[in-house]
Amino acid sequence: MARQPQHENLAAALAARGRKVLVIDLDPQGHLTLSFGVDPLKLEKHAYHLMIDEDITIASVLVYHHASGVGLVPTNLDSIWSRNRIAHGPNWKLI
Repeated sequence: MARQPQHENLAAALAARGRKVLVIDLDPQGHLTLSFGVDPLKLEKHAYHLMIDEDITIASVLVYHHASGVGLVPTNLDSIWSRNRIAHGPNWKLI
């Protein structure tokens, strides 16, 4: 969690300077997701789905944080399973 405020602040500072910023939270604890005011437990789709389902697009999981101007691909505890699923999935060599 120590780096989460740095990531959040850097993303917000870049957005404030007119940059388009997308942050992707891959930490299953979801602290970055929480810091943008998103409840990880209420997400229907998030980073885990993006990694395991080729039909899921970034646009379908993207949450735009209007106050900071930052786009977020959120996560939740489901992401903890992605490591094993990706490593042992049929397309593991492509990752």
